[in-house]
Amino acid sequence: MSGCAFHQPGLGNTDNATATPVPKRSVASWPGKRVVIPVPEKMPTVKAYQHEIVRLKRLLTEKDKLIQSQATRELDPDQTQEQTLLRPASGVSQAKSQQYRLATKPEAASKIAEVEVSLNMLKQSAVAKYNPALLSLVQSFLDAALLAYEHADFSSAMSYAAQSQEGIEMITRLTEKSYEQQPTSAILSTPLLLQTKQNESLKIAPNDNAETQSMLAPNTAVTATTYHGYWLRIETRDGRSGWIRSQSIDARINLPNQENEN
Repeated sequence: MSGCAFHQPGLGNTDNATATPVPKRSVASWPGKRVVIPVPEKMPTVKAYQHEIVRLKRLLTEKDKLIQSQATRELDPDQTQEQTLLRPASGVSQAKSQQYRLATKPEAASKIAEVEVSLNMLKQSAVAKYNPALLSLVQSFLDAALLAYEHADFSSAMSYAAQSQEGIEMITRLTEKSYEQQPTSAILSTPLLLQTKQNESLKIAPNDNAETQSMLAPNTAVTATTYHGYWLRIETRDGRSGWIRSQSIDARINLPNQENEN
């Protein structure tokens, strides 16, 4: 009726009262209402997730390389890529050792778990068949990380886990193209501590037809800092450097209660 005060139920005083709007509810909040959530016709497969994880890791690695390259140019703008690749392996390895020196138990455990997941994914993919020698090398570094962790040597555990992770990323990148069609050499963010399996030719370039500058005896300790297709650029303890094939090396492991003459 015109002129009458609006009456709102539940309020004692209705004089000049204004209506309080009823709170809106979503369809899902009304009692008795059933909300149907549409389900995609085709759910993503585990394999699709694995490929996406590998792709994202590769992008992160590429960005790390760009940042590293930019930092190098800022330190020495006149330094060429070839000069960067020729940096002494000992200096790079020592820098990494300092980085892991204060590693804690939780950090080592987390890193090892991360590598185990990455390696299991790699083994389940088609990528694993391309280079079984490198895959075996990666497993050796992971096994060494686990053993070091058991001995409470968390610094070594972090170092070996990092080398295993570097190997995983190298295998993933190499399988994107033919091994012999890699356009440029790539720097390993974590140097690999290795040793030769047998007598091996040390080449001046990553090519079977390249000149052999010297021969490496079996069990020669080497450090790899760069790779190009199947080839690793290595440095020996006596200062020799050159290229050897990745199939000709093993992981160099130095842990408590393990004999190693290198």
